[in-house]
Amino acid sequence: MEYGTVNVNQSIVDLTTINLILSSSKAAETRPVKKPVKLSDEYVDPLNQSCLNETATNLGHISTKEIVDLLITDEYYVTNWKQFYYDLRAPHPDFVQLEMLYNSGARPFHDIIMKILNNWVAIQRNPPSVRKLYGVLLSGDFVSVAETLIKAFPLTATIIPEQSTHTVRSIRSQVLNFEVPPSPFIGPLTNRTKEMVQLIDHFKFNRRAVVVTGPTSVGKTSLVAHFAATEFDGSCIWIDAKNSATFTNSFSRLAAKLEISPDLSAAKILEKVYTLVSNRPIMFVFDSISSPQLETEITQLIQIFNEYPQPYPFFVLLTRSSKMFSTISDRVVLNALEYVKCFTIIYALVETICGLGYLVVGSYGMQMYNDGSFRTRILTSSIVAGVTMLIHQVLLIVWRKVERKILTQILKQASIRLKTCRLVNSFWNDMVLSLPNTRLALDLNRKDEHSKISFLELCSSQEDAKLVKRITCLGRTMEDTFPPKLLQVCDKFGTRVQILELHISQEISLSSVHQALKNSCPNLKQLRISFSRFQTSTNLIPGEVIPAKQNLTIFKVSSKRITENLTSFIEVVINASPNLKEAILTWGFFPDLSNSKCLESLTIALDGVDQFRIVRVKDKLSDLSHMLSQISDQLIKLSFAYVKHDGPFDLDGTMDFEKIKFRFPTMKMSKLQTFRNLMTEVFRCDDLLQNVVHNLKSLTIGRAFSKSKSVDETLQKICPSKKNKLLPMPNMTNLTVVELHDPNLMERLVAAFPNLEKFKLKTFYPTDFCKKNSRMKLGVALKACRGWKALKHLEFGLPKYPKQFEDIIKALLKARKLFKQLKTFAIWRTLSFDEERSQDLSKKEMSLFKQLLLAMSGMEQVEIDGLYISKKSAESIIAFMALIEMSVDKFSVVKQASDDESDEGSISDDYDWHRESSIDFDFSNDSDEDSD
Repeated sequence: MEYGTVNVNQSIVDLTTINLILSSSKAAETRPVKKPVKLSDEYVDPLNQSCLNETATNLGHISTKEIVDLLITDEYYVTNWKQFYYDLRAPHPDFVQLEMLYNSGARPFHDIIMKILNNWVAIQRNPPSVRKLYGVLLSGDFVSVAETLIKAFPLTATIIPEQSTHTVRSIRSQVLNFEVPPSPFIGPLTNRTKEMVQLIDHFKFNRRAVVVTGPTSVGKTSLVAHFAATEFDGSCIWIDAKNSATFTNSFSRLAAKLEISPDLSAAKILEKVYTLVSNRPIMFVFDSISSPQLETEITQLIQIFNEYPQPYPFFVLLTRSSKMFSTISDRVVLNALEYVKCFTIIYALVETICGLGYLVVGSYGMQMYNDGSFRTRILTSSIVAGVTMLIHQVLLIVWRKVERKILTQILKQASIRLKTCRLVNSFWNDMVLSLPNTRLALDLNRKDEHSKISFLELCSSQEDAKLVKRITCLGRTMEDTFPPKLLQVCDKFGTRVQILELHISQEISLSSVHQALKNSCPNLKQLRISFSRFQTSTNLIPGEVIPAKQNLTIFKVSSKRITENLTSFIEVVINASPNLKEAILTWGFFPDLSNSKCLESLTIALDGVDQFRIVRVKDKLSDLSHMLSQISDQLIKLSFAYVKHDGPFDLDGTMDFEKIKFRFPTMKMSKLQTFRNLMTEVFRCDDLLQNVVHNLKSLTIGRAFSKSKSVDETLQKICPSKKNKLLPMPNMTNLTVVELHDPNLMERLVAAFPNLEKFKLKTFYPTDFCKKNSRMKLGVALKACRGWKALKHLEFGLPKYPKQFEDIIKALLKARKLFKQLKTFAIWRTLSFDEERSQDLSKKEMSLFKQLLLAMSGMEQVEIDGLYISKKSAESIIAFMALIEMSVDKFSVVKQASDDESDEGSISDDYDWHRESSIDFDFSNDSDEDSD
């Protein structure tokens, strides 16, 4: 078995190389899209003294030309461009002529889409954002180009018809080598051939980063230096990362070589290097990394360069600690050389023989007396020397045996989070496979073109059935390789398969899944299938049913398009699963659940669904009502939410949407404890909540239309008021509210749910449903939360902070009494209306901030997003945190802004973000109350 990489963040085992990967059971949350790095406008090349004019895209405004240039690169979009036109809901006066021009054969596709997009932008009341266009693309099932769009441009950027750009002048190819140590070897390496081949392969297959790890003086630096000198044809930048001082000094010398300011950040300096030689391969080497702080900074640098186009920079990270850079799976491990191991064995044998010799001589030693005779005598010194040598070898042998048991017990502890590990021998494999809930998965998607063993041969030779309990194929499935692989594995190990996680891009692959379920997998427990823009086919799934899956308890389906074959497949699986406990179904198809007698959790996934279309398709709502009535007395958890992200990317601005009459079967949901509804104006739940709210433990509500007041109306009905007092609901412990702008309702929430332990408030828009400025400000929300005496976890998402840094700290300091009871606290800005402004804190602000840190020191986790301070102030705060023993990992309270960030805003909107104070309340009101 070849060794692989085990990774907790992604459940993958590559069968071709037997890469076993540990993963957490919770799916990774969607991370926010990173903003592409903004390049400087001018740079002087010190090597040829030529001036470079780089493209400086204004991240606040994106031209329609840039959008169209990106859209037409997607083949699926080009083929279905008319669907995109209809999804825009922006009729073009000359659309018939444009369509005729397209059908004529000339097809000036770029011009056609440009006119359509310009027309859409022109009829908008305000310049639309990339976020809004992203939502339009998703509604039309243009998933691929939508993902490319948000990688290229920030969601908050506005789209305008025209935008000027700088002209890019190509430069001649340059090779830049900086402080690369000379190779200590002449000619090819003979003792590190395997490691050198690994490095070459990592670079050849376009890896972003590789970690070279091994003990001290094993030859890591020499290996990479030899690779740079003999195998790498390009520029190499060598950074000494032994500590913070050497790291900073290396970048200062690099800046001096490039004749740029040494005050620039490391990212900006590397950006200059990348710009200079971007048309040649480039390698960044960070040598002797040992500091966790440098590990974090270097990881951020790698993430920044993930947004750059090809050729990708190649990062080589040298470290003695194998625990560092756990998220990077590509590694080259340098161990002691074989001749060193041989020497160790020879030494052990020699020491054992010598020990026995000393023991024999000491026990039967001969001594000559004066009369010339020899007599035996015990030699104590020889015996002691012999016994010492033997004990030393025995202890070494015992330690090698005991250390395995110790390591096994350590890994079995539930509190230990195993990030990455190497599968190097049978002992390690057996130990890892024997652990409970290791989240191992067999990946059918990854291909190894260089493997000499076919998939069928490898599958036939694999005897350890533990590897196939979980089968995954999360990448884009290929219709020519995925079906045979799935059927081969299920044919050999069908009785051991318990979990199937599949992402299908071609509908023809669905028949192979049906065949696998029909002929094998009798002990299947979980089935998760997601679909992406596949073409409709016919006669893929026969009408016959599959054998009953008595152990199948979890069935999750995610698709943005409902087809006849998909609905048939869902019905077949549900009918064969009488013990189903948890199900996720895509909006648009609501099967018969009369066969499900123990369904406890049901989620209707709203991903990619246009909320306006839901309102118009009333027959679907009647089908939904009928389905819910079949299982209403069983449900413990019911959700109408987004599975892949927290909420809609943009609220629908329709003013005259019709209020539907859909109602939940209120009287039968007596067991309901968790309810999530992010479209309260579509799925009216006020009657339901009035009946079941006393039993609820967790509640999440939100709205889909910007002009809807459904959230406020729902809360008003379930929360007591002065005129209509209701009994408090003591069972509620978890509450999430999306788009709440009335602080009075916050106070009523405190009275309604006195035992709340976790509260999340997410407000994405600066105005309420009446387009009035939101009154939900930082201090107002914090002040209201002080009424919850059992509150342990608090999270706020607000569109803005107070304008002055001092006012932000004061507003937080007023909640110091609340902080005493909290375990976790997080606040973040939902809209980046300002650029990252680097502030140098005054003495007063620094003093207030230190008081805030002291007030928060008792919590377990704190995150405050959007506070950007200068490097000098950040160092002072970090030093103070170290003094009071506050972990930087657990207390993320400040961010160091880039030195050249602009102070100007980036959002074009009618709303004046700083027109009103966001301090929220008079600080003198509660001075006595918080004095304790």
